[in-house]
Amino acid sequence: MKKLILNIFLIFFISASAQQIPKIVRSEIIHYENNLIVTNRNYYDNNLDSDLNFTKIVVDSTLDRPWGISCEDLDGDGDVDIVISQNHGVNSLTHKIDWYENIGNFEFIPHNILVTDVYDIFQVNVVDLDNDSDMDIVFVSFGSGGIGLNVLTNDGQMNFTKSMISPNIHWKFEVIDINQDGLLDIVGNNNTYATTIYWVEQNSDHTFTSHLIDNDCGDAYGIDVVDLDSDNDLDIVQGAVNTYDDLYWYENDGNEVFTKHFIDTDIQDPLDLICEDIDSDGDVDIVVPHTQFFFQVNCDGMKMMEISSLFTTLSQIR
Repeated sequence: MKKLILNIFLIFFISASAQQIPKIVRSEIIHYENNLIVTNRNYYDNNLDSDLNFTKIVVDSTLDRPWGISCEDLDGDGDVDIVISQNHGVNSLTHKIDWYENIGNFEFIPHNILVTDVYDIFQVNVVDLDNDSDMDIVFVSFGSGGIGLNVLTNDGQMNFTKSMISPNIHWKFEVIDINQDGLLDIVGNNNTYATTIYWVEQNSDHTFTSHLIDNDCGDAYGIDVVDLDSDNDLDIVQGAVNTYDDLYWYENDGNEVFTKHFIDTDIQDPLDLICEDIDSDGDVDIVVPHTQFFFQVNCDGMKMMEISSLFTTLSQIR
């Protein structure tokens, strides 16, 4: 069975009982070509060094080309729900966003949110975009009803209204308050019609203004937003695929004016990337999926050191 996407998230169940029962459940959502699967590994909080045992639970076996996925408490009832998009070609009617309501014990009830006017919904992100204490859904898609970056705004009763945020972002994006004004913004790229990257500012009236960062960034793909140089503002790390094979970062001067710096000009197809302090030395590292499964660039005081062939199997990472 072909695996299209694997997303990992954490759920913490804290038991009120003093009995020796599992107090932490770490779960994985894996979505395959036609299945949405939850696997969980249970262990005791006083025996964290024991072997991890997995149990696979099929949530839905009828998915039609699943693509985007996000796991958050969408309905505000205190547990983690699943939001997923399905796409099956431009001429198919199966282009929709579904959410799976978590009712406990790894049982989920499916609900459809959006069916018409869009296709190829590449990414979904569940977040309270408008600061009204309920969760909205930000997504990118193609189609006559909303090509670009869109939001499904929640009215607080799980009724969603679709509106356009920006036509300039068609691919990967991050929802983050990049200008640190208390309102969530979006940073994203477009490798479909132009090789561009934008940040989209949320204004105080919850309208949005697009700001071009770079109009020559190659076939933009993987992206992350992080304070890479530890100067208390947010920078952008991005990869470019195909003939570019570049990894670079945009330095924020503190006023959202960005300067581009190349990290690596020979990194094959950086389709995604994550910025974390992998080696716990106080600075930010970059992990990039690569032909050798993972390719790590270690940032030690902004000196980049390439470390390849670190991991060859998933079990070594885990």
